[in-house]
Amino acid sequence: MKKYSYSKEEFNLIENNPYPLAIFQYVDKRLVTIALSKGFLELFKHDDRQEAYDMMNNNMYAHAHPDDMARIADAAYQFATYDVLFRNNIKGEYRIIRAVGKHIYKPTGDRLAIVAYFDEGPYVETPEGEGGAAAYSLSRSVNEDSKNYNKSYDYLTGLPQMTYFFELATAGRYSIINDGDKPVMLYFDLSGMKMFNQKYGFTEGDKLLRKVADVLIKHFSANNCSRFTGDQFAAYTGQKNLDEQLNTILDEIENVNSGNSLPVRIGVYKARDLFVDASVACDRAKVACDSTKGSYVSAINYYDEKMLQKEEIRQYVLSNLDRALSEGWIKVFYQAIVRSSNDRVCDEEALARWQDPERGMIFPGDFISVLEESGIIYKLDLYVVEQVIKKIKQQRDEGLYVVPQSINLSRTDFYSCDIVEEIRKRMDDVGLDHSLLTIEITESVIGRDFVFMKTQITRFKDLGFKIWMDDYGSGYSSPELLQKIHFDTIKFDMQYMRDFINGPANRIILTELIKMAVALGIETVVEGVETAEQVEFLKEVGCSKLQGYYYTRPVPIEEILDRSKRGKLIGFENPNEAEYYSVIGKVNLYDLAITHEEKSDELINSYFNALPMAIMEMDDEYLWVSRSNPSYKSFFKLNIRDNANLVNERKNIEKLFEEDRTILPRILRQCAKDGQRVIFDEKGPEGALMHVFVRRVAVNPVTGVVAFAVVILGVENSSEKNNLNYNIIAQALTSDYISLYHVDLETENFKEYGSGNAYDELNVERHGTDFFNLCHKEILMQIYDEDKESFFKSFTMENVIATMDQTGSYTYSFRLYIKDEPIFVHLKAVRIKGDDNNIIISISNIDEQKKQQQSFERIKEERTTYSRIAALSGSYIVIYTVDPYTGNYTNYVVSKNIVRPKMAGTGDHFLEKFRAACEELVYPEDLERVLEELQMDNIKSQIDDFGIFKMTFRDIHLGDPRYVELRVALVDERDGKKILFGIRDVHDQVKREQEAASKLTAARNEANLDALTGVKNKHAYIDVETQLNEQITLNNAPAFAVVVLDINGLKTINDSLGHKAGDDHIKKGCQIICKIFRHSPVFRIGGDEFVVITRDGDYNYIDKLMSLLEENNTKNIESGDVVIAGGVAKYNGERYVADVFERADASMYENKRRLKELKIKESN
Repeated sequence: MKKYSYSKEEFNLIENNPYPLAIFQYVDKRLVTIALSKGFLELFKHDDRQEAYDMMNNNMYAHAHPDDMARIADAAYQFATYDVLFRNNIKGEYRIIRAVGKHIYKPTGDRLAIVAYFDEGPYVETPEGEGGAAAYSLSRSVNEDSKNYNKSYDYLTGLPQMTYFFELATAGRYSIINDGDKPVMLYFDLSGMKMFNQKYGFTEGDKLLRKVADVLIKHFSANNCSRFTGDQFAAYTGQKNLDEQLNTILDEIENVNSGNSLPVRIGVYKARDLFVDASVACDRAKVACDSTKGSYVSAINYYDEKMLQKEEIRQYVLSNLDRALSEGWIKVFYQAIVRSSNDRVCDEEALARWQDPERGMIFPGDFISVLEESGIIYKLDLYVVEQVIKKIKQQRDEGLYVVPQSINLSRTDFYSCDIVEEIRKRMDDVGLDHSLLTIEITESVIGRDFVFMKTQITRFKDLGFKIWMDDYGSGYSSPELLQKIHFDTIKFDMQYMRDFINGPANRIILTELIKMAVALGIETVVEGVETAEQVEFLKEVGCSKLQGYYYTRPVPIEEILDRSKRGKLIGFENPNEAEYYSVIGKVNLYDLAITHEEKSDELINSYFNALPMAIMEMDDEYLWVSRSNPSYKSFFKLNIRDNANLVNERKNIEKLFEEDRTILPRILRQCAKDGQRVIFDEKGPEGALMHVFVRRVAVNPVTGVVAFAVVILGVENSSEKNNLNYNIIAQALTSDYISLYHVDLETENFKEYGSGNAYDELNVERHGTDFFNLCHKEILMQIYDEDKESFFKSFTMENVIATMDQTGSYTYSFRLYIKDEPIFVHLKAVRIKGDDNNIIISISNIDEQKKQQQSFERIKEERTTYSRIAALSGSYIVIYTVDPYTGNYTNYVVSKNIVRPKMAGTGDHFLEKFRAACEELVYPEDLERVLEELQMDNIKSQIDDFGIFKMTFRDIHLGDPRYVELRVALVDERDGKKILFGIRDVHDQVKREQEAASKLTAARNEANLDALTGVKNKHAYIDVETQLNEQITLNNAPAFAVVVLDINGLKTINDSLGHKAGDDHIKKGCQIICKIFRHSPVFRIGGDEFVVITRDGDYNYIDKLMSLLEENNTKNIESGDVVIAGGVAKYNGERYVADVFERADASMYENKRRLKELKIKESN
C-alpha cells in the first residue's frame, strides 16, 4: 500500500490549523504520519516541524509515560474510532492528554485517521496536587487503565511485543522488496544482564534496556523492532549498508548509559527465500546469535549453511527422541576406567550413542546439547540408568566382577524432574546397591544456584551414591568449589593429555592438582590417556585411575562379554581389593610425604628430581617391584641387581637370602608384622652402604599381599681397606663376652672358655654335660623376669639347630641381672666350619651398645628425616628437639648459610635460652608479642587444642625485617615424648598472601557494596543467605531475624522530580535504616527495598528497634519526610532463610498498608 498524499493546498491548510490535529494512515501494518497541525506542534512544544514528523514516524510514543505506551499503541493498532487518555511528558512535566480519533475515506479508497488532542491538565498522584480532587481522580483513572492493559507493546521500552512484531515484519518485507532491497532479520542479545542487575540493581538494568531500545529505534524505527525477553531484541531491515549500520550500533550501545553498558551479540539472517515466515527468520537469526553464546564480547554472527544443517538435526532430534529410545536407536557404550596400581577395570563410564536408521551415527555433540537446551535430556539420562541396570545384572549372571558404573547428569535434569528420586527408585526396584552407580557432574551443572545443587548432591551422597566432578580443568574450574562440596572423585579433562608433550609446565600443574585432590581425600581420574608414556607418568604421580584409548574405546555390553569369552578382556577388579589398590595407587613417587605418619627454568627442570623410591609387594614366597620412579630405575638395586628395573618380576625370597645376602626381605617381613617405619643400612654394589627407609603402606585383604614404600635416603662410599689380623679382630671381639661355649650337639658335652691370655689363646674354665638343661637351671636366677618365658621357649637344642639350618646362626637378646641391674646381653650360636655337630655359643654384654644404638638410631633417623624434609621444603632454618620434662634440647641445623638463634647445639633450659636469643633476633615491634606468647603453658595449651603451636613474626638476621614462622608440635620418639621447634622462612609466602588478601578484600568490597548508598548490595545478601542456609543444614544456625524494609513514595518522586531526587530520597531512607539498625548489616536488594539481618544485641532488642522505626514514620508522615514500611520475622526452625524472608516481607506489606491509611487520615 502506498502512502496517501494531500494536494499542496490541502496539506498547507492542515499544517496551519491552530487546533491540535494529526492525520495518520495504516501502511503495511504500521501507523504512518500524514500531517501535523500547528496546534499539535504548540501543544506538544515542538519547535521544529521536521523533527516532529521524524519522531512521530520513528518513535511516536517517545514522550508517553512508560505505563501508557502499550495501551495507546494498541488503540492505534486497532485503527478504529477511539477516545483514549494518556500521560505525556511535555518539557519535563507529565500532563494528561485526551486523543479522540475517527476515520475518513478519501476518493482514492484510502482510509485515514484524524486525531484531535486535548490537554486535560497535569498528572498528579495525590488529591493535594495541582487541580485538586478532580485532577487526582482523572490521573488515577489513567494510571489504573494502563496497569490493567498490556497487549501489543512492551511496558518498559514501548516496542511491539513478539506477536505484533511478526505481523509488522511480515508486512514490512514487501516494502523492503518493493524498494529494491532484500529483507534481513536481526536478533540482539546482551551478555551478562543478570550480573549487571545484581551489581547495579534492577532500576539501572531497566535504564540500560531502554537506552539500548533507543539505539535500535534510532536505526530501525519503533515499529521495526521488538523486545522479546528480558535482554533480547529483534529487528527487521534491508541489506543495504547493513554491516556498516551494525558496527555503528555496536559502538553506540557500548557508549550508552555513560559507558556503563554490556557487550551485544547480533545474529543476522539474510533470507534466501524472500517469503520465509517472520518467526522462522527470527529463529534462524537467534541460532546465529547463540553460536557465540557464553562469550563476553560483542560480535556479529551470520546464519550460514552449517547452522541450517545443525538446525535440521536439532529438529530431527527433538521430533524423534521418544522413538529413538523406544526402538533402541540409542545404545549405551561403556568405556573402561583402569586402576593404575593393578591395571584392572575398576569403573566404567556409560556413554550414549545414537545409531539412526536414516541418518546413520548422530554424534553426542549434535544431540546432547539440543536435549539440554530443550530441557528433555532427563529422558535420555534415565534411559541410560535403566540400560546400566540391565548391564549390571547381565554381567553378574556371566560370573564377572561388577564394578561401579558412572553416568553423566545435566543441569536441566535437576529442574525437569526429581532426578535423585527417579534414580533411587530404579535402583531399589531391582535391589541393586547404590554404590554400583556413580553420578558424574561438571562444575557448570552446579552453576549459580549453588544452595539448590548442593542439596541435591547431598541427597545423592546420603543415599550412598558416589559423586564425581567431571571435566575438571576444562573451563574455569575452581578449587573453591572443592572446599564447599566433597566429591568422591575428580576427573581431569583430556586437555591435560593433549598438552602432555608441550613441556613440563602441563605435567607440573597436573601433578599438583592430583596431589591437592589426594590431600583432600578425593580419588583422581585422567581422561584421554593414549600413550605408554602418559600411563607411566600418571602412575608415578599418584593418579589412581586412568581412562582413554590406550586401554579401550567405548564398547557395548555385547562386545565386553565377547572379549571375556575370548580371553581378550582387560579384566575387572575384585571389589574386595579396591580399597587396597586405591591406597597404593595414590602414592606419589615424587613426594616424600609417604615417609610421614598418617596423622624459573631451573625450578621446572628439577621439579621431578626425587629420592629413589619404589612400591614393593611381598607374599610368603616372592618379592617384586610394582611401581617405581625414574630415580629408582636408574639407581636403586637393593642387591636385586640386574633385574631392579623390571617392574612386576617376582624374585624368590629364599634365593635373595642365599645368593644376594640382602637383609631387605627380613626387614620387610618384620615391617609387615608390626607396621613400624624402619631405617636401616644395606650393603650395595661395590661395597657402598645405602641408608634405606621402609614403611608398610597397605595389606591386601583378599590375598594377604603386603605393599611397602621403599626409599633410599643416602649412600656412603666404602673406606680404605685395613690390613687387620684375624686373631686381633677375634681377640677384640671376645673382650666383651660374658661367656663362651663349645658344645657337641650329639652328646651335649661342652667346654666353657674364659678371656684370652697373652698369647691370644682362650682359657678353658670348665667342662660339663647336658648343656641346655644345665644352662636353663643356672640362668634361672639371673635372667630378667619378663624375658624368662620367651628365653626358655626359644633356647632349646631343637630350636637352635632348626634356626641355624634355616639362617646359618641362632641369635637371641635378653636381659640378665648383673650386680642387681638388668643388663642387655646377646647370645649367638654358629656351627664350626666343616663340622655340623659342633657349635660355638657366645654371650656378650651389649647393654651400652644397645642403649647407644637406640639413641644413635633415633638421632640418625631424626637428622635424616629433618634434613630430607627441609631439603624438600627448602624453607626451614633450624629445628630443635626438646625434652618437655627436663628442657634438654638438640639443635638440628638445616642451613649453615643462614643466621639462626645464637644457641649451643645441645643444652638444657631450652625455652629460657630461646627467649633470650629472641631479644636479638626478633624485630622490635614484634618482640613483646613473641615473648608473651612464647610461654610453655601457652604452647602446650595450643598443642592440646589444635595439635600444633604456630606463630609468625619478623626477624632481623639479614638486617631488614623478614617474616619467619615458628612451628611447635609434640611427637612420640622411641625414648619418650619430645617437643619439636622449627623455624622456617615464610617471607615470600606472607608477602604474597598479604598482597592477595588486599586485592581480594578490595574486590569483595567493590562487588558487595551498593554504588548509590554505600551499604551492602543484593550480591552480598545472597552470600550471607547462603552461609546461613549451610549453618541451618548443619544444625548450628545462630539466632537471627530478617527485617524487610521498603521506602514509600519513590515512584512518585522519580516521576515528578526526576531520578536524582529519587536517589536522594533513597539515600536519606538508607541513613535512617542504618541509624536504627546500627549494629547489624544493611543490604539494598532492589530500587527501594532493603533487608537487615539482626543477631546478638539488635536481635534481642528487635521489638524496640521496630518501635523506633514506627515512631520515625509517624513523625515523617506529619512533616512529609521519608516513610519506610518494615516487617520482621525471627528464625524459628525454617529450612531456608527465604522462608523467614517471606514472613518478614508479608509483615512489611501489612505495615505499608497501615502507613498509607495513616497518611490519608492525616491528609484529611
